[in-house]
Amino acid sequence: MTNPEFSRISEAIKWTLAYYTIDRIEPHIKHFAGTPMSGPNYSFWQDWIETTIGLHRRMENEINQTILHSNQFMNVYMFEALKELMKDERLASVNKQLLLKTIHDYNSNTYKKFEEEVHEKVREFQNHPNFQHNHLEEIEEEYFTFSNGLFPTGRAKRKVIKYKFYTIEGIQNYIDPQYLDQYCEVVYTVVRSFKNAVEKYIDMYEAKRMVFWDNLHPQEKMLIEDRPQKMLMESEKERWKLRLNISVPQIVCLFQALRERGLINNESNADLCRFIAANFSSKMAIDIGERSLTNSFGGTEKPAKDFWLEEIKQLRIIFGNL
Repeated sequence: MTNPEFSRISEAIKWTLAYYTIDRIEPHIKHFAGTPMSGPNYSFWQDWIETTIGLHRRMENEINQTILHSNQFMNVYMFEALKELMKDERLASVNKQLLLKTIHDYNSNTYKKFEEEVHEKVREFQNHPNFQHNHLEEIEEEYFTFSNGLFPTGRAKRKVIKYKFYTIEGIQNYIDPQYLDQYCEVVYTVVRSFKNAVEKYIDMYEAKRMVFWDNLHPQEKMLIEDRPQKMLMESEKERWKLRLNISVPQIVCLFQALRERGLINNESNADLCRFIAANFSSKMAIDIGERSLTNSFGGTEKPAKDFWLEEIKQLRIIFGNL
């Protein structure tokens, strides 16, 4: 017996629980903090709220349709799954601690990535020939002169001061948790809308549960009792992802290289983002957000390129030994 599928309910759940992911948390909190962001403006995220609430209405229509036009088994299967779903700590109420943990994990991973990049840049700095000079040592350095800034005309010398310290530049992309209460109000709006669309039907089902249950075939009862009611949350395909022990920029760099080599047939950035998010996990996150992938496709980072250049060297050694 195949398991029933409820597409509109599944989509509503997916969009609702997305408000516990960093792809929703980051743009909202940065808006509240007044932090400039690249990409869509805040009105785009407001549209997401309206879309999510619209999906709740479609979900309610599917629940009504199932009640009116489906058999006993479909009703029991749907309602038992909904009952199990409502135990989820993300839907029982606004789970502020879980949101705070997501922010903390994101900031920790951001800092870890920052440390790795700084370590690599410092290593390059220390391996440069200029590092042999003393701090603030003044030396004479030769350079090319140009005509109209385009054509070299000769060489000249100038005095320069050498430094032995590496300056860290740039602003890290951290999320400020002090604005979490404002974001919790957004989550409350979404969660309340979801519960309003579901709970009244669960109450109706509970009042008539024995009538539904007693009319089921034993095999149907076994299917419902034996399998955890996660079918509304995600499909089998969505639960399975290949875990890669590399970062998101490194994953993007790999797929860009495959496309440049013609090993991927004319896939757009959007298509590749959807494919990677659906099928792969990175070392930093089980779920890769399409937004972070889109940003990475905007320009491949040098550390990601350097990573693959080193890996290719190692692969050549491995292939040579095969």
